[in-house]
Amino acid sequence: MLYIGIGLLIIALYFLYARYFPIYGVPCMEHLTIKEGVLLIDVRDYIDASSDPIAGSKNIPLAYLKRNIQDVVGQEIYVIAADRLEKNIGIRLLQRNGLKVAGYKLTTCKCFEKVNSPA
Repeated sequence: MLYIGIGLLIIALYFLYARYFPIYGVPCMEHLTIKEGVLLIDVRDYIDASSDPIAGSKNIPLAYLKRNIQDVVGQEIYVIAADRLEKNIGIRLLQRNGLKVAGYKLTTCKCFEKVNSPA
């Protein structure tokens, strides 16, 4: 019984780590600058991405990212997500498949509103 409890605790801790523990080594891009040959992956839902589109990004919602990973070829990738949960899961999935994630941007971040606001 003790082994079952320890096993369940380890599984629960793994899921909490994968969802909520921040990704180290992948910086937040305060001002999203697009370089040549960089792929922007928007992991937000279709509704969120269509209501607030990001120019030059490819929308692959997080729910479809695993089955459409072959569409993302070995390039430098920036992830655009709505919140930290989407960011953590999306970056971990991309890194697990051997892709280099150079940075991320959260659309709910206040600095993102400053960048996209008309001047």
